Amino acid sequence: MIFKSASIFTLPLLLFSTLILLTSAAPSAHPNNDVIPPEILLEIDTMIRASMERQHVPAFGVALVKGDATYAKTYGLRDVENNLPADGNTLFGIGSLSKAFAALVVTRTLRDLHPEMGEAVLDTPIATLAPSFNLTLGDRYRSEQVTFRDLLAHRVCALQELSGLLSQAYEGKEDFYFRYRYAPEECSFRNGMAYSNALIALSGEIVAHMVNSTYEELLTQLLNDLGMTGTTWIRASDDHNNMMHRAVPYIWKEGSLKRYNTELLKMIAPIFGGGGMLSCVNDMVKYIQLYARNGKIGDNQVIPEDVMKWMTTISNTDYSGSTKTMDNPDTTLDISVGYGLALFSGIFDGWRRIGHGGYMPPFQSSFYSYPDLGISIFVTSNGPGPLLESEGIKTEIFYLLSGLTKPREIPKIQPDHTMQHELSYYTGGKFTNPKPTKTSVSKSQIQITLDQAVGSYGSGFNGEMNITIRTNSVGIPQLYWSYGRMAEGWLVQIAPNRFVLTKWASDFWMIYWATGIGFGAIEINFLDIDTLQYSEIGLVFSTNFKKGLKLDDLPVIPWQPDSCGK
Repeated sequence: MIFKSASIFTLPLLLFSTLILLTSAAPSAHPNNDVIPPEILLEIDTMIRASMERQHVPAFGVALVKGDATYAKTYGLRDVENNLPADGNTLFGIGSLSKAFAALVVTRTLRDLHPEMGEAVLDTPIATLAPSFNLTLGDRYRSEQVTFRDLLAHRVCALQELSGLLSQAYEGKEDFYFRYRYAPEECSFRNGMAYSNALIALSGEIVAHMVNSTYEELLTQLLNDLGMTGTTWIRASDDHNNMMHRAVPYIWKEGSLKRYNTELLKMIAPIFGGGGMLSCVNDMVKYIQLYARNGKIGDNQVIPEDVMKWMTTISNTDYSGSTKTMDNPDTTLDISVGYGLALFSGIFDGWRRIGHGGYMPPFQSSFYSYPDLGISIFVTSNGPGPLLESEGIKTEIFYLLSGLTKPREIPKIQPDHTMQHELSYYTGGKFTNPKPTKTSVSKSQIQITLDQAVGSYGSGFNGEMNITIRTNSVGIPQLYWSYGRMAEGWLVQIAPNRFVLTKWASDFWMIYWATGIGFGAIEINFLDIDTLQYSEIGLVFSTNFKKGLKLDDLPVIPWQPDSCGK
């Protein structure tokens, strides 16, 4: 998900910091890289503190790898109201960095199960590898031919599960995965990139099924092998703010930091493998070593070299970025070439770069690794939303650690390739599914009364929402809308068949606010008396909702047995 905040703020923060400086005894593959000079660390420290002050960041963490040297440090307060400083064990939401952990679980499990197949195991249909899993997608061809590479490289090209995910409209992971069979196509199978949290998480569930285990058990084993004993994940039962080491999330509103409703974090709990992990800089400094050292932590080959190659080889091209032009020949080469297995791959200033970003509102995390230089950089924060300066900080750190001459021409605000798809929901930057337009709305001639709007509306893919009539605060009957556990509010009619939300009755607005787009905008457009189209911030991310439709009303197999798919 990608977003650039519209403003930079200035307000002093009381900053506390805890320093963790770790060095390995392993022989260096990068001469003179066994220590990060203190003057460089001081420059990084000064830069981070100044950026935090400008952007009202409550707590910030950084982890660095340079050859054999590792470094981790936190700044600020993990709990502002209780004046609790962040430290090396403070847990931040790492969002979609969780995906690469799922990919590691999948790849090393498949390698152990089928050593004779090599990388070909990634391109073997899941229906062949795990016939008892009964994986069903939107058409017969996808269902029978989809592979682990397709799932891990976003090549399935089904619509992302955003509306029901954010509102928490699913009844656990089984309901979530079952409903994915009703997801419409967003692009041709293996002919595009349709980012998906759920399908990455699903890959982990499938390999767990193959070894008679659970994804939770396989992930725990991986974390233990990596020495990441503090890392965990979001659960539906969490009492986040009262749990050990957890950073409290914050948004910035009306000139001050305000606590984010942590019940909103639970949207990712059913599919936490796609974005729900919590980690600390003490653990992440171990994780990012894998990419700087080709699967090693210290002198231990924790992840096999062939698995690291599978992870980082481009499996789905997705080009973006900046190159030199006749008008701007001094521009620094900064491109994302494509996607490996839950990792972006590109080139910066001539050097190969891999990484990923994560945004679990309002937590933001991202990492870059430059394998040929033995450098990795991880940054994280607990609010107040997407940080305008995050990419610039990583770039400055890169030049400080590498010792390379910094080019004259680096844009002040750079595209953060690790966050390329992380915020597309909020910006509408990448989706091709139909959007409401003035033309489509004006063509509808139906008149919907308040009584006719009342009802329960279902979508096979996106769950159920309800519209009722309640008496508002001034004693007038008004339409009241609710969707899932977290989204509800008051509707007003603005056209014969259109209703908009005018006042939230829950904290769902915080998701939008954390992303810099105010309170958000919800519109319900009736296509006929029994069918409504649901739009968020002017865009449609869901299938249509039918009055009275329940999941049991839909065919279990959404395609004909003799069909060939798309």
